[in-house]
Amino acid sequence: MGKRGEAVAREVEAANAELRELARGLTPQQWSAQTEEGWSVLATARHVAGAEGVLLERLLTPYSEGQPSRMPAMEAINEGNAAFAQRNATGDPAPFYASLKKNGAAATEFLRNLPDEAFDLVTPSSRQWTLAQVIEHVYLGHIRGHSASIRQATEQRASAG
Repeated sequence: MGKRGEAVAREVEAANAELRELARGLTPQQWSAQTEEGWSVLATARHVAGAEGVLLERLLTPYSEGQPSRMPAMEAINEGNAAFAQRNATGDPAPFYASLKKNGAAATEFLRNLPDEAFDLVTPSSRQWTLAQVIEHVYLGHIRGHSASIRQATEQRASAG
C-alpha cells in the first residue's frame, strides 16, 4: 500500500459519503426530480453507484496495468446511460445504497493496493494522462459532477415544494 493510494481512497470515500448523505432523507418527490442530465435523481444516483464498478473494471484496472481502456465508444456509453436512466427513473432507492457501498469498497481497496509509482503511469489514451489524472478527472469527477447535479435538483424541488 502506498501513501498516494491511501489518499485517493480517502477522497473516494469522502465523495461517496457526501453522495450517501445527500440522498439520505430524500422525499419521493425529490427522488423523482429531474437533474441537469435530464434523468431523475434516482436514476442519476444509481448511475453513479453502478458506474463506479464499471470505471474500476474497464478503465482504472487496465490503465494501472499499462493496458488500453475497455470502455466502449462515447456514443455507445451515452446510449447505454440514456436507456439505464429510463429503466431506473423510479423505484426503490435501496439498490443505489447497496451498489454504492459495494463498488465504493472495491474501488478503495484497489486504490489502496496500488503502489505509489502506478499513479504516474501514462495511460494509453488519446489524452496521455497519468493514472492519477484519470482518477481525479474521470473517476472522482464523475462522482462529484453527478452529486452536484443531484444536489441542485433536490434543492430546487425542496424550495418549489
